[in-house]
Amino acid sequence: MKLADRRVVNGALVLAALAASTPLWAQTLVAAAPTLAPAYAAREATAPAAVRTLLAGLRANIAAKKLRYVVGYTGALERPRDQLLGLVLPPDLDARIAARRKVQAAVLAADDRASAAYVAAHAGAKPPAAPTFDPAAKRFDYREYGVVEAIHDQRNCGACWAFATVGALEASYHLRFGAAPAIDTAEQEVLSCSGGSCKGGFLDRAATWLTYNGLPPEADAPYQAMVTPCDGKLGPIHVGAWGWAGATAHTTTAEMKLAITTFGPIAVSVQATDAFIAYGGGVYDEPFPADSDDGNHAVVLVGWDDALGAFIVRNSWGTTWGETAGHGSQAGYMYLAYGSSNVGRAAIWVRAADPRFPPQADPATVNAKLGVQPVQPTPGPTPIHAGASR
Repeated sequence: MKLADRRVVNGALVLAALAASTPLWAQTLVAAAPTLAPAYAAREATAPAAVRTLLAGLRANIAAKKLRYVVGYTGALERPRDQLLGLVLPPDLDARIAARRKVQAAVLAADDRASAAYVAAHAGAKPPAAPTFDPAAKRFDYREYGVVEAIHDQRNCGACWAFATVGALEASYHLRFGAAPAIDTAEQEVLSCSGGSCKGGFLDRAATWLTYNGLPPEADAPYQAMVTPCDGKLGPIHVGAWGWAGATAHTTTAEMKLAITTFGPIAVSVQATDAFIAYGGGVYDEPFPADSDDGNHAVVLVGWDDALGAFIVRNSWGTTWGETAGHGSQAGYMYLAYGSSNVGRAAIWVRAADPRFPPQADPATVNAKLGVQPVQPTPGPTPIHAGASR
């Protein structure tokens, strides 16, 4: 369903496709164990011995624990872990969250005031859409409404943190301003200019950089899978406001659902293990300590399904990993069980800024206008050229 198919009910935008019934494909997946897609089976036939040994061990663990997913020879298994997993969780994460949450409401209010002032001063100008979805829905999937970009591939660079943040921004922009088709902006600018690297980066640092710098289309700054000189090819797509989805670093399932339905797909951390990297389908429900501080990978949550007890994950490892997760024909998605992989150890929402307003270049001026204290992220990892990690 496209955005044009929305209908207005009691003054709020809702989506007609939010049905209470569980779809047949979900009922089938709950009732029966998933099977490995033929493409993975074909790849495994010529897999190196080390890969076959790894998969055999993972399958033995799945069988012993009666888990609900399958593993296969994914494209991700062909890459070193440091080219897949680049998220950094800062040691002062709790302090960052507490500081930012003090100003989140003010930042949102300022963004709203700016849009309202523009609309009032320009005849015929339309305000941004304010989609309101139900966080108590049994099933929700933004892909059904055409606001999620196609699966991307970070390739041989641990830039998951950049892809996850930009993925959330692109979806928010589409939701608020109705861009069609879904836009594709340049992750390369975030990778090269925001202080992270192929060896690691922070979600909040990327979101802060995107508040003061806009992204051009992907075609203007194609992804290179390495840190290149920051060329300043800026564009109009930037962040108007961002914040942490949870009251603490351990974001709850309910908090993530609320953020998803309020702002759009969200960027979250997960702890990706060998089984995660080899995921080929089903509900990934590998047990993980709920109080763990681990998180090494960033993904985007585009929805959930309570019948499966799982979020719908959009990854950035290309289409030779994962499955379709019940929508369309493109792989690269995962059903991730609530609480598994330490999902949401750090989770951020972003709200796309109105493209009629240029990105702010001076954080101090912005904060002065908001009447709040500046909240600056601590320095991220020193940028390292990707070639050094190959």
